[in-house]
Amino acid sequence: MVDGDTIRIIADLGFYVKAIVKIRFNKVNAQPIDTSQGKLAKEFVEKELSGCRLVIETRKRDKYDRYVAFVYYHPTYKKFVDIVRHGKIINYEIIKAGLAKQVLR
Repeated sequence: MVDGDTIRIIADLGFYVKAIVKIRFNKVNAQPIDTSQGKLAKEFVEKELSGCRLVIETRKRDKYDRYVAFVYYHPTYKKFVDIVRHGKIINYEIIKAGLAKQVLR
């Protein structure tokens, strides 16, 4: 976990290949981590994603070399199709919780 709108993950790329990558939530901007609102956003994301298998839908890389993505998750489903079909998208959940703003980029 980096902050309220960026996470660091170990991505399984298949064929026994894994990579550590930074993911920036698409269309989301949380307050900086050194603010109380930023700390609350980070805690919310950590709690929501803890123990969940993620599906990452990438869009592009930003100027800081982070993947800009939508992040799907579900606390119990493990299969790709089930997570996408029945899960939540952290990008929208953090906005609904009032801990980040939606941005048009």
